[in-house]
Amino acid sequence: KIYVQYNNLILDEMSIEKLSDEDKTFLGTFTSLETLALNQTGLRSLENFPANENLSRLELCENKLGGDELKHLSVYADSLHTLKLTSNKFTTLEQLD
Repeated sequence: KIYVQYNNLILDEMSIEKLSDEDKTFLGTFTSLETLALNQTGLRSLENFPANENLSRLELCENKLGGDELKHLSVYADSLHTLKLTSNKFTTLEQLD
């Protein structure tokens, strides 16, 4: 598929409150993806977030995410170099742990 060649995917300002199974499958086709931006999408949940071993930068700014949602990103503990989370529903730094 043509999606394999893309390194960056910017989906800012799209209305995506949560990722469906179909969204997970679609995003999983971007196997070379290094940067994914989902800023200002209204995202409330990271359930169904796809695993991608090449992802090194993830932007989730200006959404409606709480600290409990970050558990879905644990698969990126070793590969993610940049995680942007400004303007979400985090109230303390401890929620980011």
